[in-house]
Amino acid sequence: MSSFISRKQYYCLLLLCLLKLAIAYHYKVHVYIANDVGKDVDLTVHCKSKDDDLGVHLLHDQETYQFSFHRNVWGTTLFYCKFTWSDQLKWFDIFVEDKYFCQDCYWKIKADGPCLQDIPITCFEWNK
Repeated sequence: MSSFISRKQYYCLLLLCLLKLAIAYHYKVHVYIANDVGKDVDLTVHCKSKDDDLGVHLLHDQETYQFSFHRNVWGTTLFYCKFTWSDQLKWFDIFVEDKYFCQDCYWKIKADGPCLQDIPITCFEWNK
């Protein structure tokens, strides 16, 4: 028995890779971050990936910041954000390719941690 793959298997694998590439670049992920840390408390948000720095954004109570991106073809897309308010500084991985399976990711940032507004709503602890 040969350890090489057949030409048919090779073309199927190539087709699957191209399909994944097309899907990854066709659909955008949208991340929405809402300030819910406290009444009349401003939240500063600074999100980055390995390749992109999205800048600093000030959110007043209940305001939302939104950004969009295409997943990378390797399935390793990661965006993390730093959150500051009052005397607090926290950070969190706001999008991890193999952890959050959302196309439209709605987050509420609370003082005790970020909450993904999915069904069911899931709240997380801040990164250490």
